Amino acid sequence: MFVALILLATESVYLKGEPVTLYANKVGPFANPSEVYAFYSLPYCAPNEIVMKREDLGPLLKGDRATKTNYGISFRQDVAWKSLCKKKLNEKELDGFKRAIVDDYYFEMMLDDLPIWGYVGELETKSIDADHRAHYYLFTHLDFSIAANGPNVIEVNVSAGFCENAPILAQVANPGCSQTRCSASIWVRAAMRSSFPTLFVG
Repeated sequence: MFVALILLATESVYLKGEPVTLYANKVGPFANPSEVYAFYSLPYCAPNEIVMKREDLGPLLKGDRATKTNYGISFRQDVAWKSLCKKKLNEKELDGFKRAIVDDYYFEMMLDDLPIWGYVGELETKSIDADHRAHYYLFTHLDFSIAANGPNVIEVNVSAGFCENAPILAQVANPGCSQTRCSASIWVRAAMRSSFPTLFVG
């Protein structure tokens, strides 16, 4: 499981229930941050229509390609669990995820211009099955904890894991297995004291 914590304030103003767009930005090997690819170069469940975020020249030169996702996040509205999609993976798509997991690929998303990082998956080498194949686990669940101060988003905390207790769908082994994406979001209210937020559940 991977956890990313970002503490940054933005200038966007939201009303309760207003959508907060989650963008998928890029993927690449953790050991080489300059090697980046579009998020959907990996066979994640993509929207029917690819909508890119307008960026200045600077982010584009860094390889940023922020694209709208299907994740539905609304300001100050909790979601206990939500299924995003289910997609059958062919052999080529499975190989793509395998390579990404072996090379320690991370992903970058953006919520209200706050960057979020997580690993694509993990490789289990200690446990080998009867056919002597390593187990590849694809992280399919994103659990968001989002802090707001008044009408602003000021912090995002994300845990990446599996949609189910047992990582059945995350074991990338045979062509035709399914990728199920899911998410949850919990909003935390923040009271500002000096330059640091004091958080409490509300």
